[in-house]
Amino acid sequence: MIQTIFQYKRSLAAGLALLLVSVSGCGTGEYERRLSSATQKLKQNSAFADMKPSAPLTGVSVKIPNSFQSQPLTEATQVDGQPIDPRRVQPPVVQMSGLQWTYEEQVEDDSGGKLSYYCYLATIDVASQGNIDPMDLVRRQAQTKYPKTTSAVESVQCPTPQGQTVEWKRLRCSGDQEFYYVDPNGNADFRPMLGAMEFYGRKEGDTIILIGWRVPMVEDGKAYVDIQAWTERVAGSVTAP
Repeated sequence: MIQTIFQYKRSLAAGLALLLVSVSGCGTGEYERRLSSATQKLKQNSAFADMKPSAPLTGVSVKIPNSFQSQPLTEATQVDGQPIDPRRVQPPVVQMSGLQWTYEEQVEDDSGGKLSYYCYLATIDVASQGNIDPMDLVRRQAQTKYPKTTSAVESVQCPTPQGQTVEWKRLRCSGDQEFYYVDPNGNADFRPMLGAMEFYGRKEGDTIILIGWRVPMVEDGKAYVDIQAWTERVAGSVTAP
């Protein structure tokens, strides 16, 4: 982590030096406008630097945070020669159509056990959907289980690596869920506990992209993992060929 922060500051400093050269020679107003715009773009580029190279999905590509170290899971994944438990692949309550990859990573709890959190990536061909809105379908499924905590689908602006923003639809909900857990002795099971979920949806050309996030929460309502730094950034990293 310290090395990552150091590299971030070093790249930001080098970028600022180049930035000052690029905006020199302008009038005061134009200079300030260019400086502000270029500084914002530089900050976003630096923020996206801590992500993996773009991974290809059907119809699009997306960047995933470096914090996900394991290979993505699919319904065909095997563990010790046996099919993986589907609870580690699909989110509970919500059935994500077109799910391609599930990224699972773990965070240590107070007892030394490891709790899993997830990022789900799905793509759907527009022609196969007819008049069905996938985000509305996700909302209806979530609201059936979590009627008091499921938000309305809202529009959000997600930053891109190019220093711009792109509009996505977002849905949030929370409630009791099962999370894959490995205790300090290496014994694995699924533990019921409070969890939060976020879903992002957007159409790119002939492809609908769905991105889901799921994290366990402690009793005071705070998440074990602060995913807010990543949710919009991952969505903003999506590109179509």
